[in-house]
Amino acid sequence: MQTRRRNQGRGFTLLEMMLVVVIMGILATVVVVSFGGRTEAAKIGATKSKMTQIKAALSQYEAQYSTLPPTLDALTVGAAKYLDKIPKDGWNKDFVYIFPSANQDPEKPYDLRSNGKDGLPNTADDLDIWTIDRQP
Repeated sequence: MQTRRRNQGRGFTLLEMMLVVVIMGILATVVVVSFGGRTEAAKIGATKSKMTQIKAALSQYEAQYSTLPPTLDALTVGAAKYLDKIPKDGWNKDFVYIFPSANQDPEKPYDLRSNGKDGLPNTADDLDIWTIDRQP
């Protein structure tokens, strides 16, 4: 009889184990939600940085040839390679480069943008080289 009482005090009840699992689930949900927004912000930051890198390479190309390249691929070939490879945006998609620019603005001779997370042009999540300083 005494052996039975000692064993009853050890271990956890089903209710205690279920409570621990529920608490762990709540904590996991909080962590996933909090990191989800930061991951997206990191992708936006990486995209802005890569766009700035491409803009610098385009400026170097223009300084050497007195014109901008017809495609971004021109930045990776020839003796004066400006980039080792054309980077992709934070969502692993190609940047959109158009020369001459569709807007006909002499201050903005080309278009360079990322179509953002959704990959669709002309949506709210697009990033444009000429406005990235004003975008969150």
